Amino acid sequence: MISLLRRMKLWPELGFGMAKAKAVARAECGRHSWPWTEPIECTESWFSYHFRTNAGHPGANADIWVDGKSGAVRKAGYLRGVQTSS
Repeated sequence: MISLLRRMKLWPELGFGMAKAKAVARAECGRHSWPWTEPIECTESWFSYHFRTNAGHPGANADIWVDGKSGAVRKAGYLRGVQTSS
């Protein structure tokens, strides 16, 4: 859908690129000693890329937002795990 909107000039082209943004997100995980666990979910917004590790599983998820123009990390966080009560 995004590619169609880009062709219609309705969605901005992010100059940094998803592959480079993924490398930045992976490096950010390494910097914090967070695991980079597959599968990785990547979504693109108007201005940034959002990466979520261990996608589809509760807990042990790193969430990293990378600026689509500069490649700077906008925000990063980690959810250690889900607490269950017995």
